[in-house]
Amino acid sequence: MKILQQTYEYLHPVTLAFFDTTIEKNYHQSYRETYLMANRLCIFLGIGLYATFGIIDFFHSEETNTLYQTIRYGITIPISVILFFFSLQTSIATKNHTLFTLGLLFFSTSILVINLLSHQTTFSTYTMGLVILFFFGQNFLKISFFRSTLILLIVLLVYEIYTIFFKQLPIEVFVTTSFFLFVSFLLSTFASYFFELIDRKNYWSSLQVQKTNEELKSLQKLMEQKVAERTNTLERVVKELQLAKAKAEESNIIKSTFLSTISHEIRTPLTSILGFTQLITKAKSYDEKTQVYASTIEKSIAELLDIMSNILTLSEIHNDRLEKSTTTVNFKALKKSILGISEEVLARRKKNLKFQIISNEPLDIEIPIGEKELLIVIKQLIDNAVKYTGVGHFSIECIVNDLGMFQINVKDTGIGINAENLHSIFDFFIQEDQLDTRMYNGISVGLSICKGIVTKAGGKIWVESEKNKGSTFFVTIPIEYNND
Repeated sequence: MKILQQTYEYLHPVTLAFFDTTIEKNYHQSYRETYLMANRLCIFLGIGLYATFGIIDFFHSEETNTLYQTIRYGITIPISVILFFFSLQTSIATKNHTLFTLGLLFFSTSILVINLLSHQTTFSTYTMGLVILFFFGQNFLKISFFRSTLILLIVLLVYEIYTIFFKQLPIEVFVTTSFFLFVSFLLSTFASYFFELIDRKNYWSSLQVQKTNEELKSLQKLMEQKVAERTNTLERVVKELQLAKAKAEESNIIKSTFLSTISHEIRTPLTSILGFTQLITKAKSYDEKTQVYASTIEKSIAELLDIMSNILTLSEIHNDRLEKSTTTVNFKALKKSILGISEEVLARRKKNLKFQIISNEPLDIEIPIGEKELLIVIKQLIDNAVKYTGVGHFSIECIVNDLGMFQINVKDTGIGINAENLHSIFDFFIQEDQLDTRMYNGISVGLSICKGIVTKAGGKIWVESEKNKGSTFFVTIPIEYNND
């Protein structure tokens, strides 16, 4: 019921015409094109069957049927043939619906007249012609439901009225004949109504599908346009970013080259100054005050040379210029190097901290990092431990861990690091507190250098720390095993 209500929102419930006249006009055009061949065939078969029945009736009818044959062969069939040939002409293709309606009208009139002139008083073969006419006109001949039903309803009513007033039929014959005729008409009308209703609903659905497809195409076109615009925008942004990246890389190269050059240039005179200063401090001919001044100069120059070395290393890391090499680690020799580094750092920073060097001293191992770079990492970690440990101790442990990797652990009892700063402590120029740059000398690149060197060797570096209790830095580097 709900479906029918929705259907009747766009279709007239009686005539089945679309409320939208444009759609109705287009529907008739589509209807004509779809059923043109079917209608031609129906008219052709109708003419043939009607002519065949006329021959049979001529030989078997008891009535004088000269008038019937005249109606059939003199009027109805010739006109129907003319209409049939007209329907074959493409020049009047738009009038086919009207031609087929006229064909039904002539057939109906012919059968009706013969029934009215018939003298039979029973349910005759002529009456059967009306029954066949109902189904033929409404269901086989594809003209509009409203036209065919109106024509055949008029035929039925004329037949009934004429029979009542001009034919003296027995009441039982009249009732029986009328019953069969009305039932046939109603059944035919019911079938015709729903056949056309379904056809019109299908046409409406096809229009909705077409409309939806057009909307989808429009949306697709709009989306493609938007995508094209976004793509163009993204391509432009990417080009701008690539240009900016190229400029930034060029700027970095220039900056790194400048830093490298200036560091080399500064190191040369500083080394000379340091050498002469050391001669002054070792000479006995200068007074105590001069010796103090020379010692201060020596310390400052050493710090400057250390900064220059860090800048050079940082430049090499930043420009990916670190040469990839391997080192054979002898743990006894490494402990000796670590001892020297620790004593040198403590002396330079003038601290008296206890320290411990731990090693499980296995066989020599080979790691994918140069000896110079390995000692830089160890020195930076020891320097970091000494710098931030005022009172207490630190330890350095070099082992082969359970995962078969070379591991360095540097533990101190210094100021520690807050948990929220652990992730950024390895970034360039970052100390936990920016005030630390004043409290603790340095440019805050030591841990960044360690990370760059270790990462280049395929290793990892991380820290575990607790504020005011100390920190432990861990370094792992894969060991290269000889396949032989």
